[in-house]
Amino acid sequence: MKSNIEISRDALDRAAVIADIHETADEIRALKAVLRRTWTRPMADEQERLVKLKRHATALCVLRAWSRGRRHLVNQPHDDGAAGCVWFGAAWDAADYERRVVNRFAERYPSPSRTCTPASGGEPQVEASA
Repeated sequence: MKSNIEISRDALDRAAVIADIHETADEIRALKAVLRRTWTRPMADEQERLVKLKRHATALCVLRAWSRGRRHLVNQPHDDGAAGCVWFGAAWDAADYERRVVNRFAERYPSPSRTCTPASGGEPQVEASA
């Protein structure tokens, strides 16, 4: 199912994306430090949180690369074969993956100087803020 929402690269607050990438990386480092120590209790929750953080970091990197006219992933991510994954049992397509990630995350990072509106088809519509 294709979404008709198109986002302009100019409508993205790149600084906010980069700040979230750094924040997520800090969380990953802190969690890895805990998981590297000898476990004295079950750590399944921490392991699950780490996997989610890594996927989130990948999505943010995809978004940042897209905003610069580049592609972060050209090959299927290693953990993308997990049950419940969009690509499980289907051929993986880098452009489609990028489109899904951008459509899912870009609206969370609107540029302070621009607003972004869904397009009804054709070119993305970006309006300057007053």
